[in-house]
Amino acid sequence: VYAGCVLLSGMGGVLVHDIGINGAAYRHYALADYVEQLSLLEPQLLILSMGTNDCYSMRFQMADFTESLEQMLMLVKEILPKTKILLTTPPPSFFRQASTHYVVTGRRRKHRKKVTTMTYRFNENAARVSEEIMRRAELHGVAAFDLFSAMGGQSGINSWIADGLMAGDRVHYSRDGYERQGRLITSALERALSIR
Repeated sequence: VYAGCVLLSGMGGVLVHDIGINGAAYRHYALADYVEQLSLLEPQLLILSMGTNDCYSMRFQMADFTESLEQMLMLVKEILPKTKILLTTPPPSFFRQASTHYVVTGRRRKHRKKVTTMTYRFNENAARVSEEIMRRAELHGVAAFDLFSAMGGQSGINSWIADGLMAGDRVHYSRDGYERQGRLITSALERALSIR
């Protein structure tokens, strides 16, 4: 199994590792083998920025999510006791549903034309997961950033869509959208560090 590589410049400074796979959720990372591999990096700060894939399902169960989050936190605290943890909540998202119907066209020669309509419904699970992450962070005494609320939650997401910051699926974000999310988290980190 190829687990990744680390490239060092020898120039010093901050070293950032970014680990992620499309579709991954807390349950995929809440494994002792995985956290033991993380320990080889000797991180001072571990930012866990997940949750969207956990809650993007009509069959979402909060108890299953909480169990995975708890397992991840316990493993990190046990295997990486000196590492600081920062949790971020998932951003707002939408469920997408396609419906297909047929319309008859033409006056003399009738033709059936297939028409697909896309509808979007706000993902309430993202709000619930965000609340749970913030609750668990407080319970475990770890730092947390509420990205969901910082983006305006359900009421604020329309401006992100209007500004072209959200992708057409209304789950992912455009490059500018992800950059804005990054700036929100960076600003919060800078504020927290300046207080210390």
